[in-house]
Amino acid sequence: MRDRPLAAGLPPRWPLSIPTDHELVLAARDGDEAAFGVIYDRYLDRVLGLCLTVVRDRRDAEAALHDTFLTRWQRLGQLRGPHRLRPWLFAIAWHRAMRLGRRAA
Repeated sequence: MRDRPLAAGLPPRWPLSIPTDHELVLAARDGDEAAFGVIYDRYLDRVLGLCLTVVRDRRDAEAALHDTFLTRWQRLGQLRGPHRLRPWLFAIAWHRAMRLGRRAA
């Protein structure tokens, strides 16, 4: 009986499609906290893994992770190109973790 898919007529927006990092950055820059939440969920494990590799202490790694995402939310407008989100996050996380690692040593 259906002549068209269930999603017909709806805008191609979440959760019907998986947003790209580019789309998420643009939405987050416009104040969409949910979009930044998707960025956080998407990169949480990888950024935490990087921080753990650098500091080898879970508490310090989580502190670096928290600082990375808090700072990035506040400074999202400084990201030169939305397509550079991943390297931008990883570079900041690495620097934050290194700084914490030096303090602990």
